[in-house]
Amino acid sequence: MRKPITRLTVSVLIMLLPFLSFALSGPQDKTTGGPLPAANVDGLPQFIKLLTYAKSNIAEGDFEAAIENLKDAQKIHPDDPIMHEMFGLAYDGHRNGKKALTHFLNAGRTFFKEGNIDKAWKMIGWIKTIDAENTELIAFEKEVRKQQGLLNQHAQNKKKREKERKK
Repeated sequence: MRKPITRLTVSVLIMLLPFLSFALSGPQDKTTGGPLPAANVDGLPQFIKLLTYAKSNIAEGDFEAAIENLKDAQKIHPDDPIMHEMFGLAYDGHRNGKKALTHFLNAGRTFFKEGNIDKAWKMIGWIKTIDAENTELIAFEKEVRKQQGLLNQHAQNKKKREKERKK
């Protein structure tokens, strides 16, 4: 059984959106501190504006308007994981669990590819509230657990090597 999205959850997510502009600014040039040139920077201001509108729509419970704003944003940056996370929230609020699951899964996979395992786990948590037995979720969760295990093993091996060097 799917758990409903609470106002607290939506409020927390809305509070995180101001950090979106920082997150979307892209990689920084370490020598100048400025952004590195990117091929798709042209639509970024409009993209951020659309996400901000969608955030407000979700907060007000106007999920249809949020979905429309997110569809427009998707035309500009189709693979953005934050947008897919917001799509998931909007579709879940609109009671369309299948589309919500798809977008949460897309966001989770993108976060995972970017090396953001914490956000990938967050998406796994959202998906579990919709359908904990989903086969794609189970496969994705195994993949994340495996990668996290490898990272933990690598960190442990690194600590062992450092201890051996000190001896």
